[in-house]
Amino acid sequence: MIFLLELLLNRSSQHAEYRADEMQAQVAGSAAAASLLDVLTTRTRSVEGFLASSAVAVGTGNLWTALRSHVDAVADTELERHRESARLEKTGVDTTHPPTYLRMQRVLALPYPVPRVSAAGSEQIEGELDKAAGRVARRLREDAQSVRYR
Repeated sequence: MIFLLELLLNRSSQHAEYRADEMQAQVAGSAAAASLLDVLTTRTRSVEGFLASSAVAVGTGNLWTALRSHVDAVADTELERHRESARLEKTGVDTTHPPTYLRMQRVLALPYPVPRVSAAGSEQIEGELDKAAGRVARRLREDAQSVRYR
């Protein structure tokens, strides 16, 4: 009985995730929504590698700029390899999420080619995010240093 209830719960969670993807596509456009899912599929390993490297602990520059450079340096062939691996393994965020490649296919099939939200006023949002990003970067560096210098 517990197995059946868990199965129903996971199915309901997956349906909710598809609905959330659709809402994201309505706001940002289908291409942007699919692009985000692609980034989650193809760049996660690179981000994990960067965060585990000594660059976080000993770096003194802008952590986000260094991370962006690291992620951008991944070859297109490697990104495609990650996409194919994710399709074959039916990789998802976790068991409550559908496989990401299915989510991408569904989002791209939605009729939302144009974003409903403009970039006007994004400077204010960027300013708010910069404050939080600075706090997160400091915390990541502190955590990396405490692990490295134990």
